[in-house]
Amino acid sequence: MVYNRYIGIIFSMALILLITGGCSEDSTPVNQENKLNFKISVFSDPHYFAPELFAEGDALENNLRGSRKMLMESEAILKSAISRVKSINSQIVLIPGDLTKDGEKLSHQKFADNIRELKNSGKKVYVIPGNHDVANPESKSYIGVNVENVESVTPAEFRQIYADFGYNEALYKDENSLSYVAEPIEGLWIIAMDACRYNENTDRHTVGGKFNNATLNWIYDRIKEGKSKGKLMIGMNHHGVLEHFTGQKSNPVTTDYVIDDYRSISEEFAKNGLNFVFTGHFHANDIVSANYDKNFIYDIETGSLVTYPVPIRTVEVINSEQMNISTELIDNVDYQSIGSDFQVYAYNYLKNDLSDFVEDILVSQFSLQESVAAQFAPIGINAFVAHYAGDEVISKEAVDLINEYKGNNNITIQLLSATIQTLYTDMNPEDNNLRINMMTGAVIR
Repeated sequence: MVYNRYIGIIFSMALILLITGGCSEDSTPVNQENKLNFKISVFSDPHYFAPELFAEGDALENNLRGSRKMLMESEAILKSAISRVKSINSQIVLIPGDLTKDGEKLSHQKFADNIRELKNSGKKVYVIPGNHDVANPESKSYIGVNVENVESVTPAEFRQIYADFGYNEALYKDENSLSYVAEPIEGLWIIAMDACRYNENTDRHTVGGKFNNATLNWIYDRIKEGKSKGKLMIGMNHHGVLEHFTGQKSNPVTTDYVIDDYRSISEEFAKNGLNFVFTGHFHANDIVSANYDKNFIYDIETGSLVTYPVPIRTVEVINSEQMNISTELIDNVDYQSIGSDFQVYAYNYLKNDLSDFVEDILVSQFSLQESVAAQFAPIGINAFVAHYAGDEVISKEAVDLINEYKGNNNITIQLLSATIQTLYTDMNPEDNNLRINMMTGAVIR
């Protein structure tokens, strides 16, 4: 039984010290000369897998087991997302990385062909790579029982394939990464940041994010310039720039989902007016904020297109002063095995994918009695699914379990109980629908 790294947070987060954060209502805004009004659509982690690269069989089944990704359905889901975004009167589309399953060149080419439909409809589309996307040694095809290596892409090839999705129109390009700055609307800068470590890939791709020194200095210079010119700046980065649950960076299982040195980096962003960064990577629909003295920053993470609940965000900016964030869920996908209710299909897919082995892990690796494992497994999985969906509400079953076992003499049981409670404890602010005063960072009720 393979231990799934994503499930690990259910069992190990309670080891981490509690870290709290908030958002100050007293912050220094960027001084925009022109008041801007626009809408942005955001979807993330589409993990597009070209249908030519797989066929049902043992090879694909073994690769998908425990991945929590609906990869066979990825093309159908993407087409549904594109159709929905086309119907929204947004001028800009942001896609914060993990565009493909594992960086397959064919998947990149076909993904670019698909999102060109958005560009052709009049929208400006911007992408940034995720950890799966570039120079990935795990780029493979899965046909029947056969697994074969297929060509991935170099950074230069990524830039060429997505030339029409940020790179050709960039005001600035970082020569040390795939970062760039674009100005889709006069007065608005999109700061697209690449913290992926594909240069460190060996026989596996590197999951964690870290800005090399040259790129980080380049980003700092760009946001300082943007601030001096009175630009409204919105960032996009695959990896989180803040923790999305208590101890996420300290936990060795989940450390790779937040950039290294995130505290000092996010503080520098906030100080220089990069107050809103759109991220992905962890497949959860979650918003967190932090304040540093009089400065604030929001990390707006969008869940994956191939993982329940399959969200799309719409972000409306009003007079450069208010940001309204709303979330809708893809509910209609044309794929042979899905049926009439895609949300039910996606929910069951995730629950079944996790349930297949969690109870066995609790018995074999955590030495719990089968009767105790049978209690923890479904409630732990429900906590994890709730975090994906955002705006978590703790269930009565979880409360009862925590109360039953919080005084248990078995330290493992104590930790599991505390961890479930932590997963259900949503960090401020709301995750799915939110209004923000862009001048102060305060949530508008």
